[in-house]
Amino acid sequence: MANKLLSLCQHDEVVGRWCGDEFVYIIPSHKRDFLDHRINYILASLSEPIQLGIIFYACQTRCGFVLSHELTIKDASKLMHFADLAVAKVGGNKACQINYFKPEMETAGHERFELEVELRHVISRGELRLHYQPIINFKTGKYELAEALVRWQHPRRGLVEPLQFIELAERTGLIINIGRWVLCEAIRQLAVWRSDERIDINEVAVNISPIQLQDNELIQMITTTLIKYDTESVLLDGGDEALVTIAQFRAMGIKIALDDFGTGYSSLSYLSRIQLDKIKIDRSFVNEIGNARDEILIETIITMSHRMNLAVVAEGIETASQSMLLEKLDCEYGQGYYFSKPLEAGAITRFFKTLNEPCMN
Repeated sequence: MANKLLSLCQHDEVVGRWCGDEFVYIIPSHKRDFLDHRINYILASLSEPIQLGIIFYACQTRCGFVLSHELTIKDASKLMHFADLAVAKVGGNKACQINYFKPEMETAGHERFELEVELRHVISRGELRLHYQPIINFKTGKYELAEALVRWQHPRRGLVEPLQFIELAERTGLIINIGRWVLCEAIRQLAVWRSDERIDINEVAVNISPIQLQDNELIQMITTTLIKYDTESVLLDGGDEALVTIAQFRAMGIKIALDDFGTGYSSLSYLSRIQLDKIKIDRSFVNEIGNARDEILIETIITMSHRMNLAVVAEGIETASQSMLLEKLDCEYGQGYYFSKPLEAGAITRFFKTLNEPCMN
């Protein structure tokens, strides 16, 4: 991408890498018609597939533009902030999307900018929490797994849900350190549960961002933590093209599950490209149980998974009828508010002890 931008750069223009996969492109002109034409040309060029070896790759580009001559502010860092706000407003699924900064975006973006500043200190201030949602084994009737879900206990905002800060953490790269903290804490908690004979939890599921798979220190960090807590396996929910990293996970005894199967990035192509142990049926399918077409889809997913020797976890179960149908269709695991909402470690530990004690010999 850097080489492509350099090839597009004219003699009076400037292009440079800002950070990560972000670039800055400066066009010295005040003529709006020329700028529109030039920008559209650049975007059209970026949308063309890039050939690496014999394979062509399509790039998705989000662009935020600031017309500095229309603003009184000339500070470079402030202009970059404005461009960032414009990028945040880009939507749609086309290969290239563009958005021009408008002054009203600054007001709307102030809270997000403030949140980003605070997010940089969540670990040092001890504001992150893990809540755990139990996962039942339909075959045994026991809770044998739990999914770790990160929460932000903000001193003023209260409990901040992941939807409010995970995307921001990914965009800024803060997800690397946050993800490391989540993994370490989940492994530590799993070790605590495994040392208690009254608790049957064998695995903890941790959602892994594709960005985390680019962390060169991730494997070593996990290895060190597993050794520290004498815990040989932890289930990682993910889906990415970093096949080498995933292969290293499996070599360590870590199980791989494909989250939100059937939606977004979780597609059939991953089943042939990634060595998986489990797939998770997205809650959007479970919510439609009662609809004949959706029930056929669920049954097909389960049958296909079993033929590929994959276990199936259904998430978002909220009713007894949903649970009964999934069990009837031979789904191995179930998760959702019907069984329990996500709970902090102390509460879910009591939950496990109470429910599993009658099953103890």
